[in-house]
Amino acid sequence: MKQSSKILFAGGDGRMIAAAEAFQKKGHRVSFTGLEKAKTDSVPFAQASDLFGEADAVVLPLPYSRDGKTLEAPFSEQTIPLRDLFARCEKTAVLGGMLPETDGRKDYYDEVMILQNADVTAEAALVLAAQASETTFAGGTAIVLGYGRIGKRLASKLRSLGCSVVVAARKEKDRALIRLDGCEAVDCADASSLFGEADFVFNTVPAALFPEETFDGIPDFVPVIDLANSLTGKRVRNAKGLPGKYAPVRAGQILAEAIERTLGREDNL
Repeated sequence: MKQSSKILFAGGDGRMIAAAEAFQKKGHRVSFTGLEKAKTDSVPFAQASDLFGEADAVVLPLPYSRDGKTLEAPFSEQTIPLRDLFARCEKTAVLGGMLPETDGRKDYYDEVMILQNADVTAEAALVLAAQASETTFAGGTAIVLGYGRIGKRLASKLRSLGCSVVVAARKEKDRALIRLDGCEAVDCADASSLFGEADFVFNTVPAALFPEETFDGIPDFVPVIDLANSLTGKRVRNAKGLPGKYAPVRAGQILAEAIERTLGREDNL
């Protein structure tokens, strides 16, 4: 990656701003489009043709799109069609989160970033749960649904805070690992019978596991934090996308590191 590269950050949220600042500190020149509501020097897409023409690389957010047609740009003053955006990047390296890879387009959402984001998500979920609870993690009981990357980090952090942790997993081998990691393990099918005894409930499973009324009977002060947007019910707190909402600076640093790894591997700049 050459010194003083020109990088255009398009769309996204606070993570993009933090990532750009990290590159700026290293001597690179950065610009913005699609962030007008969050960044005063962001240029609206319709007026940003020169920025695309001058850029050595264009960085798109994570995910780059939610509908496959428009850029993920919640802070943009206008909708940005992907067709128009990519037309401006025909001779420029483009990096994006979960971006289908073709010549000139690279996905920076690698395993390292996935693991780092899982850790940030777990920590942010604890903050959200603590704010909604009337007790402490120490001496409490938490139920974690799922033992993927986020579930593992949640269980570990909860145990370090003195919380008793019950983890629900569908596979027997996962339940064996859960026990080896010092937590109680149950099958997902048996987890609902334990909700009444919990002080905290966290869901990391993207599949719908329980009917809507499952959590109606637990006390209001027991937070049910859904990190996978798969639970329903009036007691459920949807908490998808926590890194960008609760820790944009750290999430932005992680994003900057992922971009650097991708540019380094591909030698795009």
